This record gives sequence, C-alpha cells and structure tokens, in this order.
Amino acid sequence: MGADYEHALDAFASGLLATGGRFQDSFLPFQRKVAFYGALNGLSQVLLKIACPGVPDFYQGAELWNFSMVDPDNRRPVDYRHRGELLDWLRSRESEGRAALAAELAREPQQEAAKMYVVWKALGFRRDHATLFSEGEYIPVAAGGAHPDCVVAFARRRAGEWALAVAPRWITRLHCTPPNLNSCNWGDTALQLPSGAPQKWTNIFTGVTGHVPSISEILRDFPVALLEGLPAHEWHPAASSGA
Repeated sequence: MGADYEHALDAFASGLLATGGRFQDSFLPFQRKVAFYGALNGLSQVLLKIACPGVPDFYQGAELWNFSMVDPDNRRPVDYRHRGELLDWLRSRESEGRAALAAELAREPQQEAAKMYVVWKALGFRRDHATLFSEGEYIPVAAGGAHPDCVVAFARRRAGEWALAVAPRWITRLHCTPPNLNSCNWGDTALQLPSGAPQKWTNIFTGVTGHVPSISEILRDFPVALLEGLPAHEWHPAASSGA
C-alpha cells in the first residue's frame, strides 16, 4: 500500500512538471515573478551582511545562488574553477564599462553573476576601507516619502570617510513589473542624510557619481547601492553625472 501510494504521488508530480503541461504553462509566469523578487531580497541581504558592523560570514561556495537545503545538502564540493572564471568575466566586462555591466546584471538579478558582482565589489570596497568598517560609526539613515518602510539604509563614518548602504525590502509593495527596476513605484521616497554627510557620492556598483537623490534614482540602475562619500575638493562636475 505504501509503495503504491509513493509511486502514484511520484507520477502525479512528474505529470505536473512535464514540459508543455497545463500546470507548468500557468505556473512558470508566477515562478519567474517570485524568483525576481527573491533575487532582489537576496542581493539586499548580501549587501547588509557585508556593510553592517561585524565580520561578513560566507558559507563555503555561497558567492553564488544556492537552492539546496541546509545540512547535509549544502555540504557539496564547491566548484571554485567556475567561480574563478565568472569573476574573470566580471573583471573583463567591468573594464569595458561598469555602468553597462551593472545594467546588464540588473536586467536579470536571478543570474549567478549578479550575486557574485555584489560580493566582489562590496567586499573589495570593505577591504580597501578596512578601518572605516572595523572602527567606524554605524549611523541609521531614515527615509521619508511614499514608501519609507521599503528601504533599509545606514551610513558608516570614520573621520572624513563615509559609506552609505541602501537596500530595498518588502519590494512587492512597489508593484514592479519584472524585470524592469524602473517600474518600481517609489514615488517621492528619499533618504534623510545625517548632518555633516557628504553632498556627493559614488555608487561602487555603477560607477556613477552625484547627489543622493530619491530612492528611485539611487536604485534605478542596480537593485542595491553602496555609496562612497566624496570630499568636496574631489568633486569634478564635468566628469560626473546624476545618481
């Protein structure tokens, strides 16, 4: 009786997942939408893990999306060669234009290169500003406007060094049309920067330098943002642009 039931259940599941089946045809559009929002949430978590106080903890092989369950399913051999090749590809593409690479990855945040890019750039920035992240203040940054609860932001500050992390949350409230980030309805949501914060910032993911405008502008070209504060004497308007 048990074996018959198990075989019947297996056949039922296989039938549902059969290519071209009615269930799959109706389910896949929903799955793609959930995957899009899930990837955005995942990228937010990666950025927060790297930029928050403390030591970023990465489980083996977690530079890419991992859909396995916890122990023992996640204790599989890590394909470091593949990760190295992917990192080489990102370096090569970035040398051709960081903004173009960020826009390409943002069009499909579910791809493994998107997570690797956030890990690579954010950890590299943290390494290059080690004292800022090990000794700097943690300053919560509030937002105002239409959707202040849908963004998590904070600054790290030490002497004249500033970094600003911006990560979306509860994104389904913004009624986005996947995979278009520009479709997310942030309205007039904007950050309320602390006193003394720099006026100009560089987004390490897109390479764009400018004022910190509305959230819709900050997250227009990439799902998350890590911004480096730019001292006034280093601001060159002719060489920079908006966001």
